[in-house]
Amino acid sequence: HCLPAYDIKTKDPSAAGDAFVATLTLEHLNSGDIARAGKIANAAGALTVNRRGALISVPYRKDVADFIAERAIRL
Repeated sequence: HCLPAYDIKTKDPSAAGDAFVATLTLEHLNSGDIARAGKIANAAGALTVNRRGALISVPYRKDVADFIAERAIRL
């Protein structure tokens, strides 16, 4: 699967990879759908780079769900 990144202004790339991998793993384990997991992980990574800092920039599940809903991302 090839999943393009979401268009978002980058403030700080710290922890983006960590947020992506953690979200991808958790969602794939929960759903068994790697394409769905990748879209959700991309959203988590996008939200992470939009904030400054490392741990404090990692979004909550609700933040990711809101991002997906606002952009009408099809899972």
